[in-house]
Amino acid sequence: MSGGPPPPVFGLPAACAAAVAAAAAAGYALGWRGWGGVVLLAVAAAAGAAALLLLIERAGARRGRDLLPFIPPAARRAFLMAFHPICRLARRAIGRSGERVDAAFIAAANRYAVLARPGRGGRDVLVLLPRCLQRSDCAANLLESVDECARCGRCDCALLIEIAAAYGCRTVMVAGGRLAQAVVEETSPAAVVAVACEKELMEGLREVGGVPVIGVVNLRPEGPCRNTRVDIAAFRAALADLALPADDRPGAGVS
Repeated sequence: MSGGPPPPVFGLPAACAAAVAAAAAAGYALGWRGWGGVVLLAVAAAAGAAALLLLIERAGARRGRDLLPFIPPAARRAFLMAFHPICRLARRAIGRSGERVDAAFIAAANRYAVLARPGRGGRDVLVLLPRCLQRSDCAANLLESVDECARCGRCDCALLIEIAAAYGCRTVMVAGGRLAQAVVEETSPAAVVAVACEKELMEGLREVGGVPVIGVVNLRPEGPCRNTRVDIAAFRAALADLALPADDRPGAGVS
């Protein structure tokens, strides 16, 4: 099972960026010169700017406000995804696992999806479920159609399909990240709610372009890729954020 509570939004990415900036600056201070020194200075400046940006994003998330409304959420997510590999390398400097770093970046990307939500209703939102949610001994072919689900209750599939249907969303089960990307390209949804492990979600976030995506990290009580589960409350909250028309969301019209 993926361990520990989710990290504060933007806090861990900002810490990673600051660690990269500090390491690059230290390398330059220790005497790196020539092209190596130029590269270190560039890395330090870029990582420092990223850390500052992410701290501003964190302050906005804590206040429930967008402090950078002049920068499109899709552009901010693209920057975040571009910076992810470097931050993953820096994870040991701040004592975090790769999964924790990935989870922090997914939480940050989810924030951008909420800021960019289309507000056109559930019919424009695609729900993607991974094959590993289905019991390994289940004979139903949900990859063909989720309507094949027997609603036996042995896994979370039936409940997730029912919740998505209540919001008017289309639900598709996929066997991997490439197939998920193909479904997104084929259907051109306004937004996506995707359930998967951290690795698959990060790969998907890098490939879907500007489509708003909320990733719900699965639970793995039996280990990776086998009989996984879902935090139902988190899934329902993701749908409420993206699938409800703006006027129907809780708090709409309340100043």
